[in-house]
Amino acid sequence: MSIETTKHFIETQEFEYTWFVNTETEFVDWLNSELRQREWTYSRLAKRMGVVPSTVSVVLSGKVLPTWEFCYGVAQSFRVPPEDVFRLAGLLPPVANPGIVQALVDVARHLDEDNQTLLRDYGQFLYQRQQEALTQEEKKTN
Repeated sequence: MSIETTKHFIETQEFEYTWFVNTETEFVDWLNSELRQREWTYSRLAKRMGVVPSTVSVVLSGKVLPTWEFCYGVAQSFRVPPEDVFRLAGLLPPVANPGIVQALVDVARHLDEDNQTLLRDYGQFLYQRQQEALTQEEKKTN
């Protein structure tokens, strides 16, 4: 998922943009852990991201919150899904049931493009049906 696609997704959703529960501390801890495991320096990560080392340093020191672009660069450098990094940084809301979501993603990855589109459309249909049912329930209680 490109950063543009992710931003578009966020802008079209019905939740208020806030800094979500996952605070920068969790992100900083995760990023430091990843750097240690990979035996990377701030400079190495910065070079892969195409930024100066001080950019990585100020985010990891907590002086500056990670931006979409910063997180996308981290994801590309570590070759991990950008959505995971966005969530760790608090830029996306947490997933309600990560096991089910991951299972759906795994299934979708094995489908051809036409079937991925069908799966997406069916998911949107189910969501719409659920929202309509909730609206009907609210009308009955009011």
